[in-house]
Amino acid sequence: MTHMAQGVGSGMGASKGQGWAHSRLVWVSVVMFVVWALSVSWVHAKPKAPPSPLPQVTQLGQGTLSLKQGTSGVLQATLSPTPTAPGVLAVSSDAPATVSVPATITFAAGQTQVGIPVTGEQKGKA
Repeated sequence: MTHMAQGVGSGMGASKGQGWAHSRLVWVSVVMFVVWALSVSWVHAKPKAPPSPLPQVTQLGQGTLSLKQGTSGVLQATLSPTPTAPGVLAVSSDAPATVSVPATITFAAGQTQVGIPVTGEQKGKA
């Protein structure tokens, strides 16, 4: 039994110094592979396209929209550049007590005209 245990240890042929060298070689190989893999993925990575500029209102259809109290109308807005994806346009009124508008208007990709519903709340100018 003692002979078998010695045979297993000696069959490996590894002294303490050789085992350390083998472990170091494996560790260095793994590190080199990781560095190589990272460099390959960096070299082969596709560049991302710069984000498209967000569409903005560039023109309002009518300069003025006359409404009586309690009536509604639609103000046309032109978006530029042409939206490449659907989005939401934030809308507000400078005089919300006089004229109300929805907080947001959705638009589709490719849509360059957006109708903004406007409601006359009370007599006045906005």
